[in-house]
Amino acid sequence: MIVSTRQTTAKRTEIADAALRIIGEQGITALTMATLATELGLSPGAPFRHFASRDEILEEVAQR
Repeated sequence: MIVSTRQTTAKRTEIADAALRIIGEQGITALTMATLATELGLSPGAPFRHFASRDEILEEVAQR
């Protein structure tokens, strides 16, 4: 299955936005892969299909 760059970018944006919501509502310490996955309705490992690490997610959050 080939995933387009647009779909990948949209998913990365969705993940970053979810991380921002968690940080805004609960603080940075509440941002774990488990809370992020719950916010997105995904498995805890799913964000790693789009990001190599938590730090990379935080970099995307900073850009947003």
